[in-house]
Amino acid sequence: DQATLDWSRAGAHGQWGAGLDLRHQADAIDNAQASIDPATGIATQDHATTNAYTVTTTSAAAWVTDQVRFGKWEALLGGRAARTALRVAAERPTYWRAFDPSLHLKFAFDEDAEATFALRRSLQMPDPRDLNPFTTYVDARNVGRGNPGLGPQRVTSWELGTHASGSHVDGGVTAFYRAARNTVFDARSLAGAVLVTSKENGGQARSAGVTGAID
Repeated sequence: DQATLDWSRAGAHGQWGAGLDLRHQADAIDNAQASIDPATGIATQDHATTNAYTVTTTSAAAWVTDQVRFGKWEALLGGRAARTALRVAAERPTYWRAFDPSLHLKFAFDEDAEATFALRRSLQMPDPRDLNPFTTYVDARNVGRGNPGLGPQRVTSWELGTHASGSHVDGGVTAFYRAARNTVFDARSLAGAVLVTSKENGGQARSAGVTGAID
């Protein structure tokens, strides 16, 4: 369920914007393991690895943007404040608060060529499947176990690009760099002769590259 309200107003050098976003999402996940008798075809569930749970995410966010134009320059500044509640099964909800700024710049060389720069930060919630508080079956020597205490990862992204068009050709190139902290990683341990794979926060991830297109 989602409700969104947008508001905008023209200013002296551009346009103001603001909004509210309310979201409520419930993910119901079932895991089942059963052994089947080959003679009768009857399935017998293994209650140790058969389970069901629901992950409920509720968020309320407010944002404001300001688009400003000066000559060949155009800037879009934004900020988003959010409060998110995450509940796994019947446990008490966990709350997170975040303020994520963003900046987009564009410089027009002429009507057919421009350069862009973007900086933004975001908070990404964990996958509901990684929050499983129960044990799931993989094989006889390998089981999985989620972590209902996982938190979100924080991502910062930079992009620098250029775009140009001519009478017969249109193309652009963008270079990007993304850094994430508090990412989710696999944590493995042994319980006797059985490998148990769980999830933990604390990893870091970085990626960089160049994308391009020409028509």
